[in-house]
Amino acid sequence: MNYAAALGKWAEDYAALYVQNMLHMRVIGRNIKNQYGELDITAIEPKEANYSYDDLGDGHSLENIIKQKQRAKLEDELVIIEVRCRSENSWQRPLESVGNKKLGCLVRASYAYAAKITWTGNWRIDLIGIEVSRRYGERPYCFDYVQDITAGIDIEEKFLKF
Repeated sequence: MNYAAALGKWAEDYAALYVQNMLHMRVIGRNIKNQYGELDITAIEPKEANYSYDDLGDGHSLENIIKQKQRAKLEDELVIIEVRCRSENSWQRPLESVGNKKLGCLVRASYAYAAKITWTGNWRIDLIGIEVSRRYGERPYCFDYVQDITAGIDIEEKFLKF
């Protein structure tokens, strides 16, 4: 395995640990390939009801709010995570390395994956960028996490016209 491949594998392993331990998502797949590309990490983000004491209102008991929380059908969210890693002094930072072409491949591959697993809930694409320094034994010195990199983009108009 060459240096770039080893660095990429290390970065994906590091990112998967971050997703599980810091973001509290459940990783369900790694390096999933289909006809449109490869998905580095797929995970499920659990959604929880957010209730406050203000929700009790007049005439509502805490027991009723607890029952509402138990009945609430909150959908978990499928999260596709692209991992980009660069060594220091690279001509491009990791987050900058995802252009329109790569984003289009990610969107199409994500749609195909969601269809394959019959996912009917919400899903999004996140991006993790890691920069490492050879001077410090490949330890990350810059770690970026960007949630929902397609927010604000009409992805069907831009990427899904066949």
